[in-house]
Amino acid sequence: MTNSEKKKYGFYLSPEVSARIDALLPMDNCKNRSEFVEKALQFYMGYLGSPDSNLYMSRVLSSLINGALTQNVDRLCSLLFKLAVEVAMMTQVIGANLNYNEEELRNLRGKCVKDVKTTFGKISLEEAARFQNGIR
Repeated sequence: MTNSEKKKYGFYLSPEVSARIDALLPMDNCKNRSEFVEKALQFYMGYLGSPDSNLYMSRVLSSLINGALTQNVDRLCSLLFKLAVEVAMMTQVIGANLNYNEEELRNLRGKCVKDVKTTFGKISLEEAARFQNGIR
């Protein structure tokens, strides 16, 4: 809806409410108080107009949670990518300085897969060093 299609209304707000609106404008990506108040009224009218207000709130909360989870997934994917790059770099540096043959690497991979599965990925550097030095 454009501004030319909107109609101006006058109403009163307490200074506290007005201050809270001003503080929350950036959080809701609103350009001005009118946009904020219109969004708030649409939300409240949807809440009141819903036959079961709990159902309406469930949808709203579900949408909010879904948005937060999407942000977290995006952040985790980015962090996992960065971690994978670091591990690849470390693997290249270590591989350049060690003399393992293909069979030894295949056996080591099998052991590492087994260790990760049994410990759910909680393997300490000390345990790996003991294994590599023949200390069980």
